[in-house]
Amino acid sequence: MLKGCIQVNSRPNINNTINMVPVDHVARLVAATAFNPPRPAPGVSHLTSHPRLSFDEYLSTLEAYGYEAPIVDYGKWRDAVESYVSSTQDEGREDHAL
Repeated sequence: MLKGCIQVNSRPNINNTINMVPVDHVARLVAATAFNPPRPAPGVSHLTSHPRLSFDEYLSTLEAYGYEAPIVDYGKWRDAVESYVSSTQDEGREDHAL
């Protein structure tokens, strides 16, 4: 998603929250649950991110790292992606990441 936004020089305005956690945190939880299963059987372990991050906040990191990616309406961003994909073969650009 990040690379796709870089390729079209914009990011969509999406306010949904996303549930992302680092893979090493997931691995620790899986190992801990394997050695200490939740009781009573069948137990369940829940993994959620805290604090929750919105999609807009996540994509805003592009500009923090120096990429030009202004926020635009989702429809305008989608049209830019479609335009990029349709012109990729004509202009010899790399395929779009999305």
